[in-house]
Amino acid sequence: MKEEIQRWEKIVELAQQEVDRAAQVFASLQAQWQEAQNQLLSLRNYQQEYQQATPLNTALQIQQLQSKALFMHKVNQAVQAQSQQVDTLNERVQKGREIWVEKRARLKALQTLLDNKRRSWQEKLDKREQKMLDELAAKNAHKRQGFP
Repeated sequence: MKEEIQRWEKIVELAQQEVDRAAQVFASLQAQWQEAQNQLLSLRNYQQEYQQATPLNTALQIQQLQSKALFMHKVNQAVQAQSQQVDTLNERVQKGREIWVEKRARLKALQTLLDNKRRSWQEKLDKREQKMLDELAAKNAHKRQGFP
């Protein structure tokens, strides 16, 4: 029984390592998402500032207008690409969280199973010890009464 408990302890230890790795991946994904979100916010702020700082008037030459329109198009594309990256990272964060939660639930179940096995083993040891004490007490009682 002791060997069985040792095997279960090893399984719980391995499950804990899996939980720890999943937590690290989850934290890393969250950090990546936060960084991408911050970049998107910066891009959107720049986009808004550029639009507000560049009034469209007839005093600008056609070439300047085309240049500014082309640049604004590139900024819009960058915002869109960054937004897609944020969405993708958000999906990965959610998946990483799901994996972490699943592994943590599995660990808790394994820990409960191990605790039950330990308790069962201890109960068997206690019963065996009690039986031995009862037998010893019975022998001592027989000896005191003069029986061999």
